[in-house]
Amino acid sequence: MKTKETLIAAREIIASNWTDKGRAVNSNGDIVLPWDESAVAWDSTGAIYKALACDFGADFPIMELQKQFDLDLSVVDEYLGKGEVLSGYDRAIESLSVE
Repeated sequence: MKTKETLIAAREIIASNWTDKGRAVNSNGDIVLPWDESAVAWDSTGAIYKALACDFGADFPIMELQKQFDLDLSVVDEYLGKGEVLSGYDRAIESLSVE
């Protein structure tokens, strides 16, 4: 999966299933790995793992997303709301569209 397509897929995941509690959580709110079958919600980085579906040969577009925030991605979801996270994704996707 290419970088732009990965970001679009990840944005769709967090648009309806976002969490600020960890990379991914299950229905009990327990933190799980992003690719765990029990995961029901993801943070900004966990959604990328989910979108890639563990395709470790694919480009991992963290740097494109990181450029859109003034915070390290490890703390983005703790300090920003869902709307701001989605806006960061939109900016990252748009920046790839103009290149």
